[in-house]
Amino acid sequence: MKLNFCLMGLLCLFFKASSQNKIPVSALRLGDNVPDYTITHIINYKTGAVKVSDFKNELLVIDFWATWCSSCMEGLAKSSELIKKFPDKLAILPVNNEAVAKVKTAYLSNNVLKTFNPVSVLEDVFFNQLFPHTYLPHLVWIMNGKYIGATPGDYLTEKTIAAVLKGNYSVLDQKNDVNKFDYTKSLFPVGSNEQLTGYRPMITSSFGRYTPGLTLKAGLVKDPVTGQKRMYFINHSILHLYTLALNTPLAITPNRTILEVDDREKYVKPANALSLAWEKNNCYTYEIKADSGFSADRLRARLKNDLDNAFGLNARVIIRDVPCLLLAVADSSLMVTKYTSTETELREYAKQKFMHHIKTADILYQLNLVSLDLPVVEDSPAARFFDLDLSRVPGSLTEWEGALKTIGLKLIRTHRQMPMFVLTEVNRTPGNFYSKK
Repeated sequence: MKLNFCLMGLLCLFFKASSQNKIPVSALRLGDNVPDYTITHIINYKTGAVKVSDFKNELLVIDFWATWCSSCMEGLAKSSELIKKFPDKLAILPVNNEAVAKVKTAYLSNNVLKTFNPVSVLEDVFFNQLFPHTYLPHLVWIMNGKYIGATPGDYLTEKTIAAVLKGNYSVLDQKNDVNKFDYTKSLFPVGSNEQLTGYRPMITSSFGRYTPGLTLKAGLVKDPVTGQKRMYFINHSILHLYTLALNTPLAITPNRTILEVDDREKYVKPANALSLAWEKNNCYTYEIKADSGFSADRLRARLKNDLDNAFGLNARVIIRDVPCLLLAVADSSLMVTKYTSTETELREYAKQKFMHHIKTADILYQLNLVSLDLPVVEDSPAARFFDLDLSRVPGSLTEWEGALKTIGLKLIRTHRQMPMFVLTEVNRTPGNFYSKK
């Protein structure tokens, strides 16, 4: 696809003549007026320059993105549709601070950029100085020239935009991830008034609530002098913590999880829930410190016991006879490929959706990844490669069965003995039971 660079834009981009690189600016706070400087490092815009006052009568969302960020691409893909739903009320300005050559290459090769050819500020300095951040996607919300909020990318929804346009800024849970944090130090240091001066326990552990400003993170640090181990988990959900404690992915595999709980939304984020709003109430920080003699298995056992005791839970992996779906070959003559390398594109915004040069193991993985009620297994994996081309990504079991039929595969309802993750609230209301998700 040919990029719509104007001659003046090219000169600005390659000779760095834009004023944004020369303006000393500092980070803004909520409620501050946004400086109205002219930015000339921009592509696909109606003119060769842009400034905040161009959008004085609209809600302006600055969308920080990068070529390596798949979530950012999803945001760029849905931006055009959202703008159509709020004509003359909403403007979305993508901003990128990577090298021009890298972005230009991405516009020619990336499916989203080729399809939507979005406007974007390039080699940005100005906006990144005004609105510093660490993690992407990062959205900055501006109304009438004032900075009113910063959020993750999933807040760019029709519902949130409508609320902000009505003056309800409280729907913007503030994203603040510029916290300069030293992960080499303890999350919960011992206070200075302990009675046993110089005493170091053999093993200690602590729970904390969600920590604003920090992202999901885990680590293991070993003291080079004492050999003490410190294992930490920051802003993890309870199911993520059990995944680590039990050393199994079953706790976060929807169709291998049974939740015997009163409120499943404490453990699994609903599909329509906004990330920060849910994480603030349902994610936790944990740290365990132990002498060098404690093995990884003993540390995981301690984490599991702490989780059970802190939240009144009983978590375990047990073998159960459960209904499931068996992936089987119905007609191998339909299993053919035209490609020599494996490639999958199933994202919602992609014009062409496909799985090329794949095996049944790839289909099996995809089926267990989507929200099917039942686990999917196979007895005899097929050795041959094949292609699956789709007009849309199947959204139900019936649709998946129809798609698989075109490539000679079928799903058979059966039963199997298999490991299941079971989480029970000790004091739950009798009869409350959730499988899947």
